[in-house]
Amino acid sequence: MDYNLLNGGLILKVGEGLVVSDIKSSTTIFNSRVNGMFWFMNFDGNSIFYSDQKRDNSLNRIDLREQREILLLDKPCYGVVLYKDFLYYINENDRKLYRCMINGRNEARIIDEQVEGFILEQGCIFYSTPQGIRSCSETGSQRETISDIPASKLVLIGERLVFSHKGRQHVLTIMDLNTGNANIVQAVAAASINTDGTYLYCANRLNGKSIYRIDPEHYSSIRICSESADYLHIIEKELYFYANSQWCRMSLMGGQAEKIMR
Repeated sequence: MDYNLLNGGLILKVGEGLVVSDIKSSTTIFNSRVNGMFWFMNFDGNSIFYSDQKRDNSLNRIDLREQREILLLDKPCYGVVLYKDFLYYINENDRKLYRCMINGRNEARIIDEQVEGFILEQGCIFYSTPQGIRSCSETGSQRETISDIPASKLVLIGERLVFSHKGRQHVLTIMDLNTGNANIVQAVAAASINTDGTYLYCANRLNGKSIYRIDPEHYSSIRICSESADYLHIIEKELYFYANSQWCRMSLMGGQAEKIMR
């Protein structure tokens, strides 16, 4: 899964350029023109799929070949994820998980419980509910309870499920899925979290939302940026984040951040 989607899916690389949604102005810059306010942008090589805040969070598609916008579902869709030939999303009216085909047809409810967030990896959905963490197949079958911990911001890295523990002031928690053992990362609470597949990157609530890099194997952390950040995105070994009402980027190793829009 592209964990930029966990953080709003607000920046998307298309070809040699970026599609950028600016939170301050509530607009999305695409091909030098201003469109709606795109959230949860997914790209399949031909089209961009997204939820448009300026259209009541409806599910839409931009066909890049024909340069036209298409309404797929006229209902509020949150956390949109493209997987195979389907789009998965939380309906903001009932907070349940659905999917439809990429043309907007054959909508089906996947999860009957209220879902606060979900991720989809290799045909398995991990999702958080007020009662804890669950899993199921991509069709909603084979449901299992993973933990009764109230969680948010789920990330899977190898055999470890990482999340923000809502019952313990959002402390960063790493669970071994093989043993069920959960360990916390001291002095780190996740406001925003992403991964490059090796390390975790977290905007730390406990230190002014400055950015930390965490080793999930040894539970160690180091601060790599002092900016107060949110909406962490990773694109081509660079970390993009929103700070001081503007988008910035920096190396995953840390260092000086630069603005990407003036």
